[in-house]
Amino acid sequence: ASPTNVTIRPFDPVDLPGLLAVNARAFSDHPEQGALDVAGFEARAAEPWFDASGLFIAERDGRVAGFHWTKVEDGIGEVYVLGVDPEAQGQGIARSLLAVGLTHLIARDVSAIELYVEGDNHSALALYAGFGFAEAARDVLYVSKTPEAAVRGQS
Repeated sequence: ASPTNVTIRPFDPVDLPGLLAVNARAFSDHPEQGALDVAGFEARAAEPWFDASGLFIAERDGRVAGFHWTKVEDGIGEVYVLGVDPEAQGQGIARSLLAVGLTHLIARDVSAIELYVEGDNHSALALYAGFGFAEAARDVLYVSKTPEAAVRGQS
């Protein structure tokens, strides 16, 4: 079932301000992704893998409520970015966007579909698991907030 009053459609360049605004809100705690601006979008859109037909917008009441940006490179599909406005989360928009994007990637005859997600993003992890994704690798970043204590901890 699709979310109420939401249309999922291909990206149109007039959507860019709305997409960037939703991206900033959805990824406000992710410094790299949350800082995406017009120049960053244009740089990514200039990459050889970019395919405008693989960027989907969820629209509600004439506004961007979410988006799913897919990627295909070397025969591998990717859930590149899936973002939903925090005001619209929990309404099935991410699930609908993911389904549309995966259908697009499958039609591209990819050999696999991958994605990267923060390990503490429990709602995204549950969403992806519900679509059959399983953990393939885990990256861990360690930071010492007190470098002197880290050095003293050495034997």
